[in-house]
Amino acid sequence: MKQRIRHLCERFPRYGYRRIKVMLRRQYSMQVNHKRVHRLMCILSSKNTRKNRVFLPIDLTGTFHRCFINACFIL
Repeated sequence: MKQRIRHLCERFPRYGYRRIKVMLRRQYSMQVNHKRVHRLMCILSSKNTRKNRVFLPIDLTGTFHRCFINACFIL
């Protein structure tokens, strides 16, 4: 399985662990757990690992806080 994951990561460098899991199922008919794929990708030291999401401060009205905008543009 490691060789197949490595092959898919080289072929599709922008794919994350979830897409790699889908490709394993489609191309190789393998039913694998997404957690196992993620763990193996980390072991293989692939650059395709989970990324943290960035959340911006937004009011209940859907607008940015003024202090956040001022802090960004004062610098």
